Amino acid sequence: SGKTFRNDLDPQYKANRPTMPDELRQQIEPLKAIVQGLGVKLLSIQGVEADDVIGTLVERTAGRRPVEVVTGDRDLFQLVDDAAGVSVLYTARGGVRDADLVDESWLVQKYGLASGRAYAEMAVLRGDPSDGLPGVQGIGEKTAATLLENFGSLESIVKAAKAGVKT
Repeated sequence: SGKTFRNDLDPQYKANRPTMPDELRQQIEPLKAIVQGLGVKLLSIQGVEADDVIGTLVERTAGRRPVEVVTGDRDLFQLVDDAAGVSVLYTARGGVRDADLVDESWLVQKYGLASGRAYAEMAVLRGDPSDGLPGVQGIGEKTAATLLENFGSLESIVKAAKAGVKT
C-alpha cells in the first residue's frame, strides 16, 4: 500500500480506507520470505498497485497461453477475455475451494455484460465507494449494464448523452 499515481489524479482515491493495522503490517515481510522460500517469485513496483502489475503481466501473456488470475477483487474482472484465454478465479465468497470461475459467460449471467472491458466501463459508470470513486450520480450496476447493452460502450453512451438521446 502507499501513494500511487491515482492519488495524484484524485486525492479522494481510497481516502475512506482504514489504515492497515500494525498486526497485519508486521506479517507482510515474514510472509514474503516464506513465499519466496517456497520458490514463488514476487513482483512489486513502488508507487504501482498490485492490480496494475497483474494487469500488465496478463496483457503481456494473454493470447500466448491461458491465464487464470486468482483474486477476491472484482476490479480484476476487467481482465476477462475468452478469446485471449484470460479468466478470473474469484475467491471472495467461498475461498479457493468454492471460487467462481469468471469468464465472459459468467459476466453475462451475473451482470449482463459481455466482456471484461464492459465490466470496466460499468465500474466507471457506477463508481466504487470503497475506492472513493464517485461514478455517475444515480447510476448503479443494473442501470450501467442496461446502458452498455443499449449503447454498446461507454464512448457511445457519452456521445448519446451529448446528443440528447434519451434511454
